[in-house]
Amino acid sequence: MKNIVKLLFGSFLLATAFSSCEKDEHRVIYEGGTPPVLTSTSTGALVLTRANQNNLAMKLSWTNPDYSFNTGISSQDVNYVLQVDTVGANFTNPKKQEQVISKELSVSLTVKDLNLFLTKMELVPGIPHNLQMRIKSTLASGAVPLYSNVFAVTVTPYLDFVVEPPAQLVQVTMTVSYGLLVMLHPADGIIPCLHLTM
Repeated sequence: MKNIVKLLFGSFLLATAFSSCEKDEHRVIYEGGTPPVLTSTSTGALVLTRANQNNLAMKLSWTNPDYSFNTGISSQDVNYVLQVDTVGANFTNPKKQEQVISKELSVSLTVKDLNLFLTKMELVPGIPHNLQMRIKSTLASGAVPLYSNVFAVTVTPYLDFVVEPPAQLVQVTMTVSYGLLVMLHPADGIIPCLHLTM
């Protein structure tokens, strides 16, 4: 009886060992990746203007991080996030801006796109600001983040409107016991008022 128990116990251990080996053979293990290399078409200082808001400000491109596993190069989708912050904050600023870019290896930013980043960061318009940009890559699950080199650029934003004013100068005259002249200037957002005595 003892021999039978020993034989059964030995068979169980052997089966468990084989099962463990098979699981190890099918386990997918992350082996590494290469941080993306970020480049830009714009290398000089940028002065943004409302008149050119639809023009291309810059195009950013980066290399594939080539996530690899023990089964080979990953076929999973890779997601990218463009991160924009001020120089010195090193992407720790709570007001830093991020733009998700799925699968692509480049992004084109218009003058308006770039200005919106600075507006949301509450940077003062009309004066230059030193910015830094980088690409964060992750697998579709958000795992294994890799960061590109940092690209620095100086940008001067313009004052933008939360609500667009009329396309042309608008004058509204109201008369009750007095006149009120209101002028909306779409170029600089100034709203002068002139009271006219009747």
